[in-house]
Amino acid sequence: MDWLFIIVNELRHIFAVLIAEFLLVLPAMEKRDRFALRISLCAVFCCIISPVYGIFYVYMHSHMIAISIIWYTLIVICTGAVLAVCFKIKFTSLLWVMIAAYAVEHFVYVLVNEIVFTGLVGYDMFDWQETDYFWLMLLSNAVVCAGVYCCFYRIFRNNIKYLGKYFLSDSWRNRVFFCVFFAVFFASTLLNQQNAQGAETGINYLGAISDLINCLFVIIVQFIGLTTARINFEKQMSDKLFEDEKRQYETFKNSVDYVNIKYHDLKHELQRIQGGGKMSTERLEEIVEGVAIYEAFAKTGNETLDILFTDKTLTCISKGISFSYMADAAELGIMDASDVYSMFGNLLDNAIEYVQNIEDRGKRFIRLFIKPQGAMLLIHEENYLESEVKLVDGVPQTSKDDKLYHGFGIKSMQRTARKYGGDLKINSEGNLFKIDLFIQIK
Repeated sequence: MDWLFIIVNELRHIFAVLIAEFLLVLPAMEKRDRFALRISLCAVFCCIISPVYGIFYVYMHSHMIAISIIWYTLIVICTGAVLAVCFKIKFTSLLWVMIAAYAVEHFVYVLVNEIVFTGLVGYDMFDWQETDYFWLMLLSNAVVCAGVYCCFYRIFRNNIKYLGKYFLSDSWRNRVFFCVFFAVFFASTLLNQQNAQGAETGINYLGAISDLINCLFVIIVQFIGLTTARINFEKQMSDKLFEDEKRQYETFKNSVDYVNIKYHDLKHELQRIQGGGKMSTERLEEIVEGVAIYEAFAKTGNETLDILFTDKTLTCISKGISFSYMADAAELGIMDASDVYSMFGNLLDNAIEYVQNIEDRGKRFIRLFIKPQGAMLLIHEENYLESEVKLVDGVPQTSKDDKLYHGFGIKSMQRTARKYGGDLKINSEGNLFKIDLFIQIK
C-alpha cells in the first residue's frame, strides 16, 4: 500500500496546483488549438510522473531533503509547462499565475496536512501504514481545498480578465523580478516546511504558522498587483477615451463655425435676391440644403452641448432614430467643456449604438431631459429596450466579443459626474432603459 499512498498523495499535490492555476487562466487566456487533446495529454503526463517520487522515497530515503527540493521544483516547472502548452500566455503572466496558484495550494496543504493532522491529530504523514488516517486526511484536504479555492476565485474574479495581454509587459526586467520573487517564495516554503516537520514532538507550530503567513503574504501581494494593474488599465482607457472625445469636440466645433459662416453668407445671398438679383437652380438647392442643416442646430443654453446635440441629431437622422430633448442646460457652465462633451457624448453614443439595431423604426427613439432641481442638475436619458438587461457592478452586460473594453463609457460618465459632486444610476422599467445623472450646481 505504500506505493499507492505515495502516488495518490503526489497526484493530489500536482492536480491541486493545476486547478488553482486553471481558475486564474481559464477566464483570461486564449486557449490553444485542440485544447481538449492538449489538456488530456498533459493530465496523462502528470499521472505518469507521479510514481517518480515513490521511487525516490523508497530507494533514496536518506537524501529526502535534496529529493524534495528537486521533486517540488520539477512539479512547479511541469505545471507551468502545462499552462504554456494549453494556453497562449506571456511568460510574465505565467510566472504570476504560478506564484499565486502555488501560494494558495501550499496554504491548504500546511493547514490540513501539517497543523491539523500532524499537529492536532498526531498522524505521521510518512507512516503510510495508518491507512484510515491517510484517506481521512485526503478527504479533508479536498473539502478544505474546495472552500479555500472558492474564496480565492471570488476574491480574484473581478480582476482575473486583466491577466491577459493588458496585465504586464513581457519585459526582461519583469521576467527576472518574478523569477526571483518565485524562487525566494519557493525556497522559504521548503525551509518552513522542513522546520515544521523536523520537530521531535511531531510539528513545530512556529514553522507551520510562519509558512501560512508566508503564503497569505504572497497571495495579498499578488492581489494588490493585479488590482493595481486593473486600476491603471481602466485609467489609461478612460484617459484615451477622454482625449479622443476632446479632439472630436474641437474638430466638430470648427465644422460648426464653418457652417455658421456659410449661413451668414446665405443670408447675404438672399438679400441680394430680394434686391432683384438672379440665382441658378444649383445655387438655390445649396441654400435649401444649408437651411435644412442649420435647422438641426441645437439651442440648449450651453455652447458645448449645442455642438454635441447638433452632431448627434444629424447622426440620428441618418440612422432613422428619433432624438428628442428638453434641455435647460445653462447651469452646465460650471463644468469644463471637455467634460460636458465627454459625458453627454458617451451617453448618446451608447443609446444610438443600441437603438440603431432595432428593426421596428417606430421603436428607435432616444429621449433626453435636462433640468435644474434645487442644488442639483438632473439629466435623464431613456431609450427603447427590446429585452431585459443584466447589470453587473452597475454596468450593462454586452453581447460583444471584446467584453474587456465594454463599460468604460459608463465608468467615464460616472467618474465625470462624481467629479462634480454627483453620481450615475442605471435601471430598466418595462421596455425602457434609463440612465440618470446628477450634477451638483450649487
